[in-house]
Amino acid sequence: MPPFNTETSLAPSLTMAAAVVRAVCPLLHTTNTGDSLSFSNSLSGLENLPGETEENPLEERILNLGNSLRESGNSQVYDEILTMAGGMWTESWLRTAEVANMVLQDYTVSPDNQKIAFLSGAEVFANPFYLEIASLYQILESDVMVWGNDPNFFGGKNVDFLPGNYDFSDSMGQASIVTIAAEESLSVSGEYNIDLQSRPETRVVMMSG
Repeated sequence: MPPFNTETSLAPSLTMAAAVVRAVCPLLHTTNTGDSLSFSNSLSGLENLPGETEENPLEERILNLGNSLRESGNSQVYDEILTMAGGMWTESWLRTAEVANMVLQDYTVSPDNQKIAFLSGAEVFANPFYLEIASLYQILESDVMVWGNDPNFFGGKNVDFLPGNYDFSDSMGQASIVTIAAEESLSVSGEYNIDLQSRPETRVVMMSG
């Protein structure tokens, strides 16, 4: 009976075992040292495994903003503000985009549809897409044609104000000034009346760029 050569008989089996281990467990580092195999954990491989993705709490609001901008024809606002924000949406920049979308739309205001959304003057005047109206209001302030605390503001790109009776009491809060503005065209036709009997100290300002 020929002598049994352990080195010759085991080496092919060990080589095959190493190949199987590498195929099944790529994260295990194998070393074939003649008659033995050694295994070590690859920490770098474990660290590269994908972890749980953190959900952005603003994600739904960002999606809604994108849809609203597309529907209103102001989709360019999204990219422009995202560039201003350095590629990262924040609560503040989202609000800037939402206000921009509101003041860049066309509106028709009528006595049957007077539940308009007033914004704070501070938000409107700070918005980079409504600077012309902000500048005009500052001129009126410097000429003492308007004065008072932060005004309630309703603005658009083109605003058509239809004749009739209006009452904005439920919308204008505690502001002493109500400003209705249009960046391009403000159309006021026929006779209209804004009821301020419950707020006699409130002034209404209409202006366009």
